[in-house]
Amino acid sequence: MFYNRKYKTNLYMSTVNRALFAVLIIGFVFLGLFLSSRINNRFELNPVAADNATTSVVVAGSAPAFTDGPRENPTSSTSTPTDVGLSVTFNATATDSNGDQYYLIVCSSATATPNNNAAPTCAVGSTTWCVSSVTASGAKSTCSTTTVDSWAETNAWWGFACDYSAASQCSTGSPGTGDPGSPFMVNHRPNFISVSNNGPKDPGATITITANASDTDTASPDTVSLYVCKSNDWTTSSNCGAGGTWCSITGSSTNPACSFAIPDPQAHGNVTYYPYVKDNHNFAATGAGQGVAATFAVNDVAPTVSNVTIHGGEDIDVSLGGEGPTGNVSVTSSADVTDHNGCADIASATSSFFTTEIDAAGCTAQNANQCYYNVACSPGSCQSSITYTYVCTSTFYYHANPTDVGSYWESSTWKAKVFASDGSTMASSTVSTGRDLTSYTALNVSSTINYGSLGISEIADGTALPKTASVYSSGNTGVDLSLSGGNMTGTASTTATIAVGQQKYATSGVAYSAATALSGSATPFTIGVLKTTTTASLSSKLSYWGLQIPLGTFADTYTGYVNFTAVKSASSTW
Repeated sequence: MFYNRKYKTNLYMSTVNRALFAVLIIGFVFLGLFLSSRINNRFELNPVAADNATTSVVVAGSAPAFTDGPRENPTSSTSTPTDVGLSVTFNATATDSNGDQYYLIVCSSATATPNNNAAPTCAVGSTTWCVSSVTASGAKSTCSTTTVDSWAETNAWWGFACDYSAASQCSTGSPGTGDPGSPFMVNHRPNFISVSNNGPKDPGATITITANASDTDTASPDTVSLYVCKSNDWTTSSNCGAGGTWCSITGSSTNPACSFAIPDPQAHGNVTYYPYVKDNHNFAATGAGQGVAATFAVNDVAPTVSNVTIHGGEDIDVSLGGEGPTGNVSVTSSADVTDHNGCADIASATSSFFTTEIDAAGCTAQNANQCYYNVACSPGSCQSSITYTYVCTSTFYYHANPTDVGSYWESSTWKAKVFASDGSTMASSTVSTGRDLTSYTALNVSSTINYGSLGISEIADGTALPKTASVYSSGNTGVDLSLSGGNMTGTASTTATIAVGQQKYATSGVAYSAATALSGSATPFTIGVLKTTTTASLSSKLSYWGLQIPLGTFADTYTGYVNFTAVKSASSTW
């Protein structure tokens, strides 16, 4: 028997160890028997050529990746912002290495949260601009958001591609690049509060229309433009329509104002206009002033009178109308009457004719000697829409005061003044150069001087001149006479005569011997008939006549004549 003290010592170290060892020995015996049985069964009882081994693995999911974009399309940038109420559209293309479908989500922050088998969401506290529908890997996805007025002008964004899977993941956020990238810009409407103008103004004057308008967008910065239309036909694309434009101005920083000349002519009163404002991106303003009818006032301007003439620039000859008391002649004045409110605004025109002795201020009532007052005028055709040429015609009487050389009023001339009214205001103008009214010396005389019946050889010496003849001034001057006559001839015997000198004349009933004998030659006779001053009656004076029948005169009825010729008397005697 082999003896090993150490082994023996170990063998008896522990009762527990001995028990475990026995169990192990028994186990190995049974394992050998089992394996022997399996080997016999496999190779001897049921042999096969191949068998399968089951495999398994867990493959981790991966996030989609952008292959194009993300971007705004169309670009919403500083120069091309998106108007409030319109859409900002984003698109991108992403692929997923697992072939999963994906979503495009655009957030206001750089974080997005994937959701298994559902659409992703933006981080809490951020704004979800938009989320696309689920899109196949490799296909382009699109989503849009409609801008609202409360949004800021500048809006940052990040785009994410998030797969649709049981273990959804999102790509890293991308803000895009350049102008098609973040941020997108919102264009707000300008605010048009009210409109004003600096009227009233006269036709032809410049008036300014001012809009109380501004734009809060500052990224560009935005400017505002004003369009003042004649009709309510404005559009953002073509501005004022067929009705026309009063004025416009573009590119103002605030409170745009434009000016224009009021048409000439323009009727007085209120003229309507329609103001519109838009920004430099063609976005129409909002507010109480936009497109609301407003007015500017045009003054009622007084008419003006110019180019006054009298009698066509010629002297006035009343003799053309014939002697008094029925003689008269037409005298005209003319003038251009202009009203910048238009011809239709001219209500009437009148004229006065007067001598410069009294001037216009003294011609306030009709006086046929030196004032023809309030003469009606008739218009011609309207010229340039603002001017009528008026013609005023007056009847001048034969005794109108002459102003030519040698007349009592030779230091004066005749002038015309034309007055025009538009119904509320009056204007006037006087011809610059007057014209003379020429002297017209004329007379009328009693038709006969009847000496009655005188005896043959009867002498009337010492007896006052018994007969008279009235001499009338039927023109516009004082009158003296030039007298001549012929022998008186018998009716029964034409050879029987009474010599012309047997008739005598004087300015009063003097004795026959003191009177002047009538001559066959024209002889001046200063009688001093005053100038006629009224159409009611002619000025007159008596001439006194007498006849002495010489001895030897045959009894008969004798007739003859006396020629009375009017001579203008010295003006001091008129």
